[in-house]
Amino acid sequence: MKRISRLGLPSLWAPLLLLCASALAAGTYAQDRPPAAPAEDRACGPWEIEPGCSEGEFLWINGISLYYEVRGQGEQLLLLHGGGGSAEHFNLMLPELAKHFRVITPDSRAQGRSTDTEEPLSYRLMVKDMIGLLDSLGIDSAYVGGWSDGAAIAIHMAIYHPERVRALLLTPVDLSAEALTEVFWEQVEQWDVPEKLETWWRTRSSPAEEELSGIRAPTLIVAGKDEQFIKHDHFAWWHRVIPKSELVWIPETDHFLVVNKPDEVNHVFLSFLNKRR
Repeated sequence: MKRISRLGLPSLWAPLLLLCASALAAGTYAQDRPPAAPAEDRACGPWEIEPGCSEGEFLWINGISLYYEVRGQGEQLLLLHGGGGSAEHFNLMLPELAKHFRVITPDSRAQGRSTDTEEPLSYRLMVKDMIGLLDSLGIDSAYVGGWSDGAAIAIHMAIYHPERVRALLLTPVDLSAEALTEVFWEQVEQWDVPEKLETWWRTRSSPAEEELSGIRAPTLIVAGKDEQFIKHDHFAWWHRVIPKSELVWIPETDHFLVVNKPDEVNHVFLSFLNKRR
C-alpha cells in the first residue's frame, strides 16, 4: 500500500485528494458539544481540526487517502473516533496513554481528513480500512479501542479478524439503530450530518448474538451513568453476551465521557490493560 507523506501526495492525485479532504473536513457535523475538560499539557482541543495541531500522515488504502497519527512508544494501541468526527476526539486522553503505548489514531473514511469512495459505508468496509492501516504499519496485532461509532468498528474487527485484536476497549458502543434513543435521533435533526453518514446510522444492524458470543478478545465496556444516546439495557446485554467482558459505569458523565472525563477513562483503560500485559 502506497505511503503518502503529510502533504506530499502523488502529483496525479494531489489536487483531487486535497479537494476531497477539505470538503469532507468542512462537512463534519457540528454537535451540541459540551465544554472540553481542562488539560494542562494539551495544545489542541477534542473537536475541531485546528491549524498546527495535525502531525499525521496519509496512506493510500482501499481507494482512499487515510489520515493517521502516531504518538508514544511500546505496545500498539489503535483508537477509533466517534461518528462524523476525527482523531481529535482523543486529544485529552493521548498525553497519558502515549506514556504507556504506541497510540495510532486514524480518521475513518469520509470523516476528518480521510477521503471516501462511492461505496456505501459499512462495518466490513471500515474494518478493511483499519486492517489495511495495521498492515501498512507492520502491526500484527493491537489493543483496539473506540468511542461510539469507533467502538462499533472495533467490535467488528474482533469478529472478522480475531487474530489482530489483543483486547477491546469500548467507550461506549452503539452497534445498531435499535440501540439508539429518541434523544439521539432528535439531536441528529439539529446536527449538520452528511447524508451518507446518516443513512448508515439509520440502516446498520447489530452483529448476531452468536458473532458477539464468539469474540475471544478480553473486552472492556465503559459508559457514563448519564448516557443519553444509547439505551442502557443494551450495555447489560452486550456484557452478558460477550465472553470475558467487563462493564464499568463512570458517574457524572454522559455519551461524551472521553472529553468530559478523560482522566477517569484513562484510569479504567490502563487498569484493564495492565492486567493483560
